[in-house]
Amino acid sequence: MREWRLDPESGLLDPAGLSALLDDRVKLVCFPHCSNVVGAPNDVPALCAIARAAGAVTCVDGVSYAPHGLPNVGKLGADIYLFSSYKTFGPHQGIMVVRRALADALPSQAHYFNAGYRTKKFTPPDRTTRRSPPAPAWSTTSRPCTITTSRRPPAPLH
Repeated sequence: MREWRLDPESGLLDPAGLSALLDDRVKLVCFPHCSNVVGAPNDVPALCAIARAAGAVTCVDGVSYAPHGLPNVGKLGADIYLFSSYKTFGPHQGIMVVRRALADALPSQAHYFNAGYRTKKFTPPDRTTRRSPPAPAWSTTSRPCTITTSRRPPAPLH
């Protein structure tokens, strides 16, 4: 792991600083789209191009930017772009956009029989197999939202 320091004058990530850190051992470069400190966006397309030229995959944390703009992930050049939907008044859920070629190349994180499906291979195994409590009704965008004012948990959606 290598630390990429901010430019002390601008508070942003310096592309020259990234170039100095890259060699053939670096496989993944992670950085924020927007600085939490100065509120300004980093030059994501330039940083992704530098990392890609060195053979590294990029993962951009968009949680500070996504609520203030609509990121065009394709134009940004990020291999992986992450943000939280609750920052845009959605459910408390993470969103990950992955370039198609990278998603196809990554191993399955789910049941072995979902390995051949890009849309299923990053879905965790069924929660009921781990003896954990069911997910709350508000944790998914594919079901209706239940709002309750009582202390009782909402009835499960089946």
